[in-house]
Amino acid sequence: MKAKRPYKPHTNHELKLMLAGTKPFAAFSYREGEDEAFYLGDQPFKRHVKNGQLMRYDWVCTQQGVELHFVLFALPGEEWRFKAYELMWRLSEQCDWNDTLERMEGTLLGYTDEQNEWHIANRDHYELHRN
Repeated sequence: MKAKRPYKPHTNHELKLMLAGTKPFAAFSYREGEDEAFYLGDQPFKRHVKNGQLMRYDWVCTQQGVELHFVLFALPGEEWRFKAYELMWRLSEQCDWNDTLERMEGTLLGYTDEQNEWHIANRDHYELHRN
């Protein structure tokens, strides 16, 4: 039986949480040829970037022969998370995805240490989205 998550995941609520100031950073990725809007969950980030409420950073990398597009958003003053997130992904190319990188990603995305630990301890034996 699957354990009940003691917190709400940010998925599809990223923009609302960021505008409320409770989430510092959001990350989305998609493969070449896929629709970016689908992965943003139809959340209207664009106007908030245009008016300066959010910062946007894009980058493309190739992993296992697949071109991945990353779209990252941060609150003003949290732009350092862009390069930290990119570095985390580049490290995953060298050492494979692991619990330490999972914790780092969760922390960058605004989850607490307790939430990250719960996630790692209770996730099913699914194949991580990195592989």
